[in-house]
Amino acid sequence: MHESRLAVRPPRASGVSSRPGPGRWFIGVNLAWSERNRSGVAILRGDRSGLELVRSGTAAAIEEIAGWIRPLPGDWWIAIDAPLVVNNRCGRRASDAAISRLYQRFDAGAHPTNLTILRNRVRGGELVQALSADRVRIVDALPRAGARGRQAFEAYPHAGMVELFGLDRIVKYKRGRVAERRAGQNELASLLRRRLPQLDPPLRLNADLSRLLRTPDPALRGGALKSREDELDAAFCAYLAAHLWAWGRSRQRLLGDPSDGVVVLPAVRADV
Repeated sequence: MHESRLAVRPPRASGVSSRPGPGRWFIGVNLAWSERNRSGVAILRGDRSGLELVRSGTAAAIEEIAGWIRPLPGDWWIAIDAPLVVNNRCGRRASDAAISRLYQRFDAGAHPTNLTILRNRVRGGELVQALSADRVRIVDALPRAGARGRQAFEAYPHAGMVELFGLDRIVKYKRGRVAERRAGQNELASLLRRRLPQLDPPLRLNADLSRLLRTPDPALRGGALKSREDELDAAFCAYLAAHLWAWGRSRQRLLGDPSDGVVVLPAVRADV
């Protein structure tokens, strides 16, 4: 997979803040449940007038993912597609139940999360812990719009897409035969290409994002196909981080209880 190289400097795209000095960074991590698999990582920079992708790709170990984030000066908003807090030995968390109650009719219900399924390893929490010396904290209450600091939260891309794109059903790109997964990824990439520049804040189609969202080689399969899935997920998670920063509590919902893990999602539909 292509990996765009990070440049810690003011972005070039029109409409994106070019003020010098530390900025704000919106990071998406599609975190694999095991280090045997790679995780998607994407980094956006910008403000309410516009965002741009500055780096995307995949990484393996928790420390490698943290190494993508640590050089970024300024504020961090990190959306992680993986549990950050899990205390229940079996069953499901309150956040899992709430997601299923709200989004099951869109095929976006949540799988149960517990320590038995995770084999006692909460990798999302490990990533936050790896960044704790950099003052990262887990979101436990919805912030005000434009808040400062370094915060991480658990995201759920399927439900986020239902909210932001007004979908009747999720895009199915994670399971099935190779041809079905490839077609689903292409449908997702087309949706991101069409809709993200229209949202508030808009995500600009710069060269790196256009390269990620282009139609791939029709023979794409195996590890390369999985890497593309992870990178697309990470890019959308990074946008969810920007949406939380831009709108704060006015257009977000927090599901669950901080004691056993919360999920933060956009709340823009009138019918959810």
